Amino acid sequence: MDIDQNRFHDYYSLDEIDENFNAVFLFEVIEHLNLREGINLIKRIHSLLLPKGKLFLTTPNLYHPHRYWDCQHKTPYRYDELGGFLLALGFSIKNIYRIYNDAFFRRIFRIYFAAYLHRYLSIDFALSIFIVAKRDFN
Repeated sequence: MDIDQNRFHDYYSLDEIDENFNAVFLFEVIEHLNLREGINLIKRIHSLLLPKGKLFLTTPNLYHPHRYWDCQHKTPYRYDELGGFLLALGFSIKNIYRIYNDAFFRRIFRIYFAAYLHRYLSIDFALSIFIVAKRDFN
């Protein structure tokens, strides 16, 4: 990862960290890494969490019509794939949420009237996916 060396940070590399944490927040990061880097990052986070420690992770929703398509994004994740990915790396999934906020009338229209069309077209207007995962005892 490209950490800004001009700013003060507690750590400039995951390899420097020699303590364990109850929680790690990884917001809008994993999609900027290739798959191998993402796997290594999640493995390292797993090793840094205390037993029962939680990982809070967000990533753009691949099913949103244009949310993922940023030129800096390398790896898209669907929520079912990301959940399976975390399970395979030793986490249990506590919750998976879709982050959706919109103007009241547009939200009502999308939820109650356009939902069938959106489902048919595999469109989801939730901007991001939010996952809460817990490190098991291993």
